[in-house]
Order: sequence, then C-alpha cells, then structure tokens
Amino acid sequence: MAVALLKSGIAKLEDCLDEKETELKRKEEQQEIAEIKAQVVRDIAISREKEAYDEKYRLALDILGWTGHFSCLDEYARIQKVSTDSHGVYIFGDGWGHRVSHEEGHGCWSRVYVLQDGSIKYFAGWKWAGGSSTIFSMPEELATGLNRHYLSELWQELKTGKVYENIKTWHFKR
Repeated sequence: MAVALLKSGIAKLEDCLDEKETELKRKEEQQEIAEIKAQVVRDIAISREKEAYDEKYRLALDILGWTGHFSCLDEYARIQKVSTDSHGVYIFGDGWGHRVSHEEGHGCWSRVYVLQDGSIKYFAGWKWAGGSSTIFSMPEELATGLNRHYLSELWQELKTGKVYENIKTWHFKR
C-alpha cells in the first residue's frame, strides 16, 4: 500500500516537474528570441548612425561653432563667475546621447556644458549615482561620440534660442 501511494504521489510530482521544466524551457527560448531581436534592432540602429555620419558631422560643426562663439562672450565669463556649477556653463540635458539607440527615462540622464575653450563636456549618469564625462573639442569626436537624435535635439535648442532658458533655469533659478 505504501509503495502504491508513493508511486501515485511521484507520478503527480513528475507531471508537475514536466510542466515546470517545459515552462522554463519556453521562457528561456523566449528570452533568447528577445535577445536576438534586440541585437538586430541595435545592429540596424548602429548601421543607421554610420550612414548618418555626414549629417552628424555637419551638426557637430554647427554645435561647436556655436559653443566656440559663446565661450568668447563676456556673458559666458560672467555666468562662470556667478555660477556654483564647476563643470562649465550648462546648455542642455536629455537622456543618454552616447548610446545607440537613444535612451531616455528609466534613470538615464545627461548634461552638456560649454567649457572655456568652446569645447563640450558631455556628462552622463544613471539615477542618483554620479556619472562620467567626455570632452568633445573636434567635430569628428562629437559626430562619432553622440547619436544623431541627441545631436539634432541639442542643435534645435541652440538654433531656436531655448538654450538661454536652459542656462537661466540651471544657473540662476535652482
């Protein structure tokens, strides 16, 4: 009798085990498929970034042209003098511009500062954990270092004048 009960119980466990193993295998296969799809999307985005190099280079020239002129203004020096921000003069913030595809939200943040020599300091981090910075002084560096979306958004802020609101808000209203 005990053996029969044991066999009956084991049979039920085996059914559950088979079911769970099948479920885990299905999840593993779905995860592999998701990873493959994500890699394909990344590969396509990287390819598009490479194809857009000429556009990114033109944007980089325009951006560094603007920052070069701005850093020579008396107003730049005055902002530096009264600002408590030691990074430079803040002009822009967004998600991560150094990643392909562009990433926003989920704690991703970045800031762009103009340095005294007109170069750009790109500072990126995640949530409250500090970050790392990269300095771009040449258009080639900027065109390869940041994605097209980010460069386009930055240039839009510069050419529309929204950058001046960003400066006021960051340096004088916080």
